[in-house]
Amino acid sequence: MSAWSAARHEDIGIARRSHGAMQVRGDAVSHQVAHAMAVQQAAHPRDAIIRTRGSFGRGATAATRRRVVQGRFMCVWTEIRAPRLATMRRTPLRATFVERPHRFAARCVLRGGVEVAAHVPNPGRLTGVLSPRCQLLLDGPYPPTRALAYTMVAARVGGAGCESGPVWVGTNTIYANKVFPALVSHGLFPELDGSTIRAEVVHGHSRFDFLVGDMMVEVKSVTLTRPGFTTCVRRQDLAARTGCEPALGVVGAFPDAVSARAARHCDELSALATSGRPTAIVFVAQRGDVGSVAPEDEVDPDFGVALRAAAKAGVTVFACALEITPKGAARARRIPVTL
Repeated sequence: MSAWSAARHEDIGIARRSHGAMQVRGDAVSHQVAHAMAVQQAAHPRDAIIRTRGSFGRGATAATRRRVVQGRFMCVWTEIRAPRLATMRRTPLRATFVERPHRFAARCVLRGGVEVAAHVPNPGRLTGVLSPRCQLLLDGPYPPTRALAYTMVAARVGGAGCESGPVWVGTNTIYANKVFPALVSHGLFPELDGSTIRAEVVHGHSRFDFLVGDMMVEVKSVTLTRPGFTTCVRRQDLAARTGCEPALGVVGAFPDAVSARAARHCDELSALATSGRPTAIVFVAQRGDVGSVAPEDEVDPDFGVALRAAAKAGVTVFACALEITPKGAARARRIPVTL
């Protein structure tokens, strides 16, 4: 028996390439997924098998390890018409990062050598994104009545020593929400009824990002990454077997700082799902080098526990990656979520 055949007998999730997403809960596959698999079998006969290794951090135990495998891995990027990164100007200004004196501000130097202060619209740490002298994209200047004249909208990470090459990373968490309707309209999430999309929907004492059809949706912006597969050979082997690019070796992780709010959202969606209301969490990786998303248990183990409990309660978990350019998100693709 070949190693590839033997892999089928291990504890893995099997997803056929279809136009839907498949959520694997142990050995149970939902009726909707089974129907989608049958419909797409003729068009996509070859299986895409992704090994899921449970949670990655110390905060998860064997009892909490679960798998969410999405059936259609969008290995081929889909071009999208997304909002611009900058709102005050058509093309953001180039700048160099100096330091981040506090969470919501950064010192930057424009190309002409002028030092400016910029608002950082991201409550996270931006670990691995902001580094001394990294390149930035700034929006502005804003009117003098505003405390900080500029807003940081993206940072460039990677370089000659990075296997994936340099990529722009969106640093504005709100941009993920701005792009989400475009992702739905371009068919990135065919499971959602995109005929009606409402933003900032209040339900009871909770406020959710979107109501898509009758489904409550929370969007989470992902900027943190960590190595997913330790060797280039393993990444290339996975790419050959699944048809996906070697970028699958880069795992997007959420959150990059403790977020009681994100854990609370998971609990609220779990309660709705238990009552029979369709709910979903969508991770939007604002960087093109991410090939999968997982909870970052070492940073916030409570969120990992809450997310896995939400998936168990029936909350659907999706993820996608954006290719960020100075003008905005140019392309997107669906990627798997590992719990």
